[in-house]
Amino acid sequence: MNAISSWARFLPVMSLLVLVLLCRSAVEGRALDLKKSAPGRVNVDETDEAVSSVVTLLAGLKQPSNLATCGMRPTYQKQAVFRVVAGVESSNRWPWQVALVDTTSKQPFCGGTLIGREHVVTAAHCFDGKNQNDINIVLGEHDRSRPEGTEQQFPVDCVHIHRRYVKGIPYNNDIAVVKLKTAPGHDVMLNDFVMPACMPEKNEFKAGDTCYVTGWGYTNFNDLLVGKRPEVLNEAQVPILSNDQCKQAYGSYISKKMICAGYLEGDRRADTCKGDSGGPLICQRGGVWKLFGVTSWGDNTFCNPSPTDAVPGVYTRVDRYRSWIQSRIEMDSCPSKR
Repeated sequence: MNAISSWARFLPVMSLLVLVLLCRSAVEGRALDLKKSAPGRVNVDETDEAVSSVVTLLAGLKQPSNLATCGMRPTYQKQAVFRVVAGVESSNRWPWQVALVDTTSKQPFCGGTLIGREHVVTAAHCFDGKNQNDINIVLGEHDRSRPEGTEQQFPVDCVHIHRRYVKGIPYNNDIAVVKLKTAPGHDVMLNDFVMPACMPEKNEFKAGDTCYVTGWGYTNFNDLLVGKRPEVLNEAQVPILSNDQCKQAYGSYISKKMICAGYLEGDRRADTCKGDSGGPLICQRGGVWKLFGVTSWGDNTFCNPSPTDAVPGVYTRVDRYRSWIQSRIEMDSCPSKR
């Protein structure tokens, strides 16, 4: 090996070292500065990010692929290979999905959606008869049967339940915002497995659009009877229905603040079931995924492997609550119900 080829081996490393020195000089040794802005977004100082990226490359570590945005899935995707009802295993495809876990049983009883570094949107009815001190919020979860190294767990700081929430079907205003209890050195780390969903614009999605539902809820009626939940996060593709279509199944129960998704034909069955409550109805627009609905209620016939008639699931329509959600995020206090 000649001298030139020997030096050539070290040129990439030397170039990176020079870049590190230049960046560090420019920012005078400042650490990576993360600043919160609008819900679901994190702004990163571009110069500091350059330093962080170079140091990461030198260390041989993988940077979060979507650090400064919302509604982006990992750049790599495992193909879904297994079988919410009539669904498939999600394979870490939904980084905003969270699990509401009972601290005693260690079992998830509801889902939710991360919309910022400290806030989760879920269903108000998930807290019926529950004490927030008995609940942990788990981010980055996929397979409940084993630790995967992607999980982040936080207790609940406070729960904002919509003041006009009404218990029982039709669960009017079935929406809540949960603030995570973080601490210095223990806050939410955004990465390929933990990323907020974006919020929808008003009337952004319409009947006929195809969206997804996700959760650890029961996948069939027999499992529901014996209390056997799936270990892995499941997903199902569902079409958005018009409210007129939804009223064919549920009549006057359906309000303008609700949305239905699923099928009206008995031979096509894909929907949420018990245990999926609070989880996302997530739709893609402009290359990003947006939280259009919160799993609320429906006819559990969908958990039956051979229903005579299909009925859609009912979801709280998030775009009707954007102002309320934003006001809860901006609150300094933590009331139990506002």
